[in-house]
Amino acid sequence: MTRPNPRLAVCRAVLVIIAVSIPVSAGEVNLSWDPSVNAAGYRVHRGTATGDYLTSSDEGNTTTATIPNLGDCVTWYFAVTAYNTAGESGYSTEVVSFPRAMLSAAAPSNVERGTQTSITVSGLNFRPGDVVSVANPGVEVASVAVDSCNQLTLTVTVATSAPTGAADVTITHPSGVAATGVGLLIIEDPAVAVPAAPTGVVVD
Repeated sequence: MTRPNPRLAVCRAVLVIIAVSIPVSAGEVNLSWDPSVNAAGYRVHRGTATGDYLTSSDEGNTTTATIPNLGDCVTWYFAVTAYNTAGESGYSTEVVSFPRAMLSAAAPSNVERGTQTSITVSGLNFRPGDVVSVANPGVEVASVAVDSCNQLTLTVTVATSAPTGAADVTITHPSGVAATGVGLLIIEDPAVAVPAAPTGVVVD
């Protein structure tokens, strides 16, 4: 790995983790940073301990990068350096995140209007502090419990006026990294019960 060179001004890029609420694979994050003066290119450094970057990738002369193949259920630390023919800068400010979550299934997946329901969501890269939302104006996520890295339990309240149909579920890490399970829940009308047998039948 190329070590920072003091001959190049310290990289003053503001490094952020991009929040993307689209269906994407787990084990990755997107990064962006501000351009550095005189930079010819940038390297992204990463590791599983603060300040200890064991892996780096040359991203060329761009200010965004998708970092794939991150180990799941592990906190990752990222920093960026700028380089040119004179050498390489110092590290940018460090940012921290779990890899992007993946939402694969919900049980139950069908939820009736006018009810409060406990739902188990399976997937990957869930962590305490995650925020969950449902793309339906009549559905409120009352509570989120992270049972493990691959399971969480939601309590959702569905209004009687909630639109019916499929609804996306989005999970966002404290870092802002987000992912969406498309159509994970289906909001439906309450089931119509079979009528009771008539009573009081008489013959005149």
